[in-house]
Amino acid sequence: MAVRKFKSNKNNSLNSKPQGKSTIQINRKEKGLVLLDQTVIRKQTLGECHKTLKKIDKAKQEIEQYEKVDKPAYEKWIQENFGELITRIRMHSQEIQEKRALIEEIQEEAFFQRITFIEAFKIIKYRKAHPEEFEKSKAKENEKKENFWEKIPEDDDDDVFKEDLNDFFKKFNMNEDEFESFRRGFRNGENDKDRNFDVRLKERYRLIVQKLHPDKNKKATPMEQELWFEAQEAYKKKDLDKLDFIIALYNIRFGFIGIDSTIFDLKFANSKLEKSLKEFGRMIRRAKNEPSWSFLKLKPTKLDSLKREAAKEFRDYEKNTNTELREINNILDKWERGATAMGNKNYPKSSQRQREEDFLNFYVNF
Repeated sequence: MAVRKFKSNKNNSLNSKPQGKSTIQINRKEKGLVLLDQTVIRKQTLGECHKTLKKIDKAKQEIEQYEKVDKPAYEKWIQENFGELITRIRMHSQEIQEKRALIEEIQEEAFFQRITFIEAFKIIKYRKAHPEEFEKSKAKENEKKENFWEKIPEDDDDDVFKEDLNDFFKKFNMNEDEFESFRRGFRNGENDKDRNFDVRLKERYRLIVQKLHPDKNKKATPMEQELWFEAQEAYKKKDLDKLDFIIALYNIRFGFIGIDSTIFDLKFANSKLEKSLKEFGRMIRRAKNEPSWSFLKLKPTKLDSLKREAAKEFRDYEKNTNTELREINNILDKWERGATAMGNKNYPKSSQRQREEDFLNFYVNF
């Protein structure tokens, strides 16, 4: 480290007697660079990164324990104790989903055709029983639409473009030659930026290849393999920031302090690691609210309490599912009876008022 030496005044020499307060006179005309040794700062930044990585590793272990051990054990326990009940609930839920989709289809048909739900139910029922006829009619409609659009004359795109270009020239008092010169200069500037970006991208990727390529690093750790795959994805997407982060993370993880990672890169990497640590923290907090968290460490009394709570929850869910299914079946049965009655010659035709009441009663009761 270079140290600047300041010239002392002859009157303030070491042999002279002090007069009042001692002062150091600085020659402000001298100008020079003070060189700093960055090794200390780099080591300090690297130490902060290592602390963050240790916390991340600990959080990862907790999440892996939950995802790979506790959660599967909890799911197995649930299946052993409530498997039949879960199967019934799943079957009823699937039936509800299918019948709700049918009701929505009937609603759309009634709305667009301006008919009652019973009339729409009859049409949908016939359509599902005779899908071939429906496909043929749909193909004819599509053909009519295509013929309609083919008859509409298309605008001349070149003429429209020329008109817009002339307006542009008039607006900026520019002729075609001046515009062409401006366009070439603008594109050349863009090309220079792209070229510099590509050079830096290849340099960073080449550096990663030297460190992480499987042919040069045959005893790669899982961490190094993961970084290598991430680097390939980042290079394909031309993500220069990600490549810089991977290089810095490699140096942090394996304790290298090289010129290929600046202090800025290390601090940038640490900021990203801290964001990752916060995300892991959020994941752990969410997982702790689940009954499967630390399931294998639960005491028998806690396990019995958990079983009672799960049984009550499944019973309530089955009850609600059965109620919803019963209501949907009542609606469809009503429409089925109405559609059957429509076959009777004495069945009255629906009026506008009847259709409105039909819509209102459905949305109030459903």
